[in-house]
Amino acid sequence: MPVTRTAPPTLKKQYPHVEEIQDWRAQQSVRLLWDRLFDIEARLQGLDATVGGLVSAVNALEDAHRVSSHDAKEALALVQETYHEQRAAEEAEEAEPETPPAVLRRRRRRL
Repeated sequence: MPVTRTAPPTLKKQYPHVEEIQDWRAQQSVRLLWDRLFDIEARLQGLDATVGGLVSAVNALEDAHRVSSHDAKEALALVQETYHEQRAAEEAEEAEPETPPAVLRRRRRRL
């Protein structure tokens, strides 16, 4: 799930009380400070949106991991259970005593 960076929004720039400053150099400095502040605010809002997307992506991955982990554990338990049942059946077959051929011949004679 790719996450793309959110572009910073375009903010309406207002320069409060800049026109009241008499010194043009100070007025320019204050205007540049406001420009920088608006730029930082726009970048911050863009990054907040990107972080929100990242959080959503991580949560989706965590949910998918939880589901796949649960499925893997169930599959492992099923395989182990089947293996143990098969092994027990093989051991039961091996534990049955074989009838010697002489006993079989005697049984046939009696019939």
